[in-house]
This record gives sequence, C-alpha cells and structure tokens, in this order.
Amino acid sequence: MFSLIIPCHNPDKTIRRLFDSLKRQTIDQSDLEIIVVDDNSDSLDYRKVIDEYGLNVKYTETDTHIHCPGNTREAGTPFVTQNWLCFA
Repeated sequence: MFSLIIPCHNPDKTIRRLFDSLKRQTIDQSDLEIIVVDDNSDSLDYRKVIDEYGLNVKYTETDTHIHCPGNTREAGTPFVTQNWLCFA
C-alpha cells in the first residue's frame, strides 16, 4: 500500500499527464492513496481534472505563500495512512 504526495501550485497540463501515468500503472488502484497538497494556487479548477480519474485522492492546502515543494510535502505527511510514502 502506497501513499503519494503531490505538491502543486497552479498546475496546468502537467497534472493531467501525471494522472494519466498513474492510471497506467500496474499497481492495484485501491492500494494507492494520493494526497494533493495545493500551495495557494490561483484556482482550484485542476481538481475537476483529477476527479475525472476516479482515484483515491485527498486534498489539502498550505497556508503559506512559499511555493516550495518541500513545504507542501511536509504539509501532506500528516494525511499519510499507508506503509510506503512516495513523492511526485
């Protein structure tokens, strides 16, 4: 069972490419927990794109304006419930 933390700030087409790749993986999708940590994006419209994939996704946001992947990774770790942690 894997947890994947995805830091994002104003994602564009990269979020669709990432989720396309996740859907092609051979891992059982029920063994994958995805935590998307938004770092104060201008719009949350990217969530509609993510929701199209039907994966187990949790959303959270940071309250800083640092726009740093390390900051968002750290903000996502309290939501991890699986044995293995990965970062995108």
